[in-house]
Formats: sequence, structure tokens, C-alpha cells
Amino acid sequence: MKKIGLLIALLITFGFGTSFAQGAVVTLGDIPANKTADGKIATAYTTSDRIVKAGKLVASNAGDEIVSYLFSVAIGTDMWGPFEGKGAQLSDKMISRLKETKGQGVKVFFDDIKVKRGGLIKLALPLSFKYDQ
Repeated sequence: MKKIGLLIALLITFGFGTSFAQGAVVTLGDIPANKTADGKIATAYTTSDRIVKAGKLVASNAGDEIVSYLFSVAIGTDMWGPFEGKGAQLSDKMISRLKETKGQGVKVFFDDIKVKRGGLIKLALPLSFKYDQ
């Protein structure tokens, strides 16, 4: 009986691992993100103007559809958000906030990115950006 429980646990673990390994890859327009350096995800530097110009999340797989995401902006210790975005486009409220935030050190986050692939909802890796000017 213990062997059956162990087998079921292994199958479930393998299923989750496979689902995560095949997770959706998402970018913000053509802004590079989630690059690794020394085995760690490196900070992606950009500007508010580039984020506004990009204007939407893009799935790397043409058949994937962005369902929703959480958006937030940190300026020093002050946090604005998270606010839910529906679909791939940044909302007018998000774009207005981005236009108001200028200067080094501002951080922009896209978390809990849900992508529909073949009828299933998958989570993509979160995106984070830091203004370099």
C-alpha cells in the first residue's frame, strides 16, 4: 500500500514539474527580461518611455493568449499596486502611472502572469524592470 502512495506522489510531482518546465514565456514588447547571469535572474534595465511604448505583454508562443497579470510600481519604499490587468494590453491607468514615474531606481513588476495554452491556464515567470535613467 505504501508503494502505491509513493507511486502516486511521484506521478503528481512529475506532472507539476513537467507543467512548470513547459511554462509559458512572456516578454514586455521587445524589452529583454528574465536573462540569467551567474545562475541568477539579472535585473532588466529600461525606462518608463520604453515600457509605455511596448504597451503589452507578448507570449513567445504564437498560440498562447495572455489572460491576466498583476502590475505594480515601486518608488523607493512606496508601492503602487498590485493592480490586475486583463488581456495583454496595459490599461490606461497603468500607462498614466508609468508616465508619472521617471528616474533611476523605479521598479516595475508583472506578477502572476496567466497564459492560456491549448485550453489550459499556465503561469509564466514574473517580469521585473528597473529604470536606469
